[in-house]
Amino acid sequence: MAYPLVSVYFDQHLDGWAKYEPTGARKNTMLLSFKEAGLGRRALIVHEALHAYMDIQSMLISTAESEGAAYVGQCMYLYCEGIRRLELDNDDLKMNDIVNAAWKIAEMKIKKEAVPNGLVVDLQTKIQSHWQYGTGTYPGFNGV
Repeated sequence: MAYPLVSVYFDQHLDGWAKYEPTGARKNTMLLSFKEAGLGRRALIVHEALHAYMDIQSMLISTAESEGAAYVGQCMYLYCEGIRRLELDNDDLKMNDIVNAAWKIAEMKIKKEAVPNGLVVDLQTKIQSHWQYGTGTYPGFNGV
């Protein structure tokens, strides 16, 4: 069985961030701007790995849906690593309002509770209003 290939590269210009590029010059590539990863940065790697998974699946979803799922997954990882309360001044969690909204959903998912649609809408609204994401865009997940 052939496995899809996702490359990983160090990119110091990302200023502490990580990102997944589904298309373009560095398509199917996860870019990391750090050489060591504490808990917050490992959670960020989980976030970007979820984007890679969505690309492998060729998911036709909006940026808000993609980022929402990735942030919830990132928070679920933190919860599973023993974090029960977010310290929102953590440098590894730079988008505090988005992470805070995702955290509420992650806790409910882990506890197998139904997530009210209002929480999902709140998360997607926060993502769409953030300068980095905008509204109505698609990440270009086209399979790896």
